[in-house]
Amino acid sequence: MTNPTHLPTEGLFVGRARSSDAAYPLVVAVRDGTVFDITLRAAPTMRDLCEMADPAAHVRSAEGRPIGSLDDIAANSFETGRDPAKPYLL
Repeated sequence: MTNPTHLPTEGLFVGRARSSDAAYPLVVAVRDGTVFDITLRAAPTMRDLCEMADPAAHVRSAEGRPIGSLDDIAANSFETGRDPAKPYLL
């Protein structure tokens, strides 16, 4: 699949994803083609992240845990043919 996300090459990208190893949606950031779980107690939801004094600084500094490549996760994000055992974007 060629660039299924159509994201620009530069920018700060955040979103939500589901993963079979978490009972709740994850707050994720995309860096260099990899999706990272940046969910923290300080920002367990996108709303909490957006209400921070400087959400962009938080996203840039959050190390996170890699959950997969953006291409693979994006490809698994369509309801038809989704493998629920693998991460997908919400």
